[in-house]
Amino acid sequence: SGCTGLSQKTLTTIGRYCEWVEELFVGKLRDLKDEHLFQVVRGCPRLRLLDLTGCSSLSEQALVEAIPLARKLQRICLSMIPSLSEHALDYLRHRAKGVTFERHLSRWCDPNNLKLYLGSEVPAARTKKVKEGKKGKKKKKGGKK
Repeated sequence: SGCTGLSQKTLTTIGRYCEWVEELFVGKLRDLKDEHLFQVVRGCPRLRLLDLTGCSSLSEQALVEAIPLARKLQRICLSMIPSLSEHALDYLRHRAKGVTFERHLSRWCDPNNLKLYLGSEVPAARTKKVKEGKKGKKKKKGGKK
């Protein structure tokens, strides 16, 4: 995952000649094209796990059409693909019932500004001040202060 230097030619080669591939991590490959996704799912019939996290160039239509073609697929990661709507994701879940779909975010977010995801600002961490007892205070008889 994170092999951002993969070329389109490499993905075409995987789709054409790597029929024994069972797990493919192409996450963060932003310029992964729709046609490469089709080449991979058609050319890798044993594919069980596919991580497409951050492949933001993929279209919703290609995802909806290509994912069901991967007959052995068990798990797919689809975080940070802005073109994929919740409606299309629900459709895919219905169409590919044996597949576990992972999606944590539809697009990258700034960890310092989570208002979009939480609906409000994140309160600053509150620190609890510990009150220290007064030093030198003597106890009264019977154990009371």
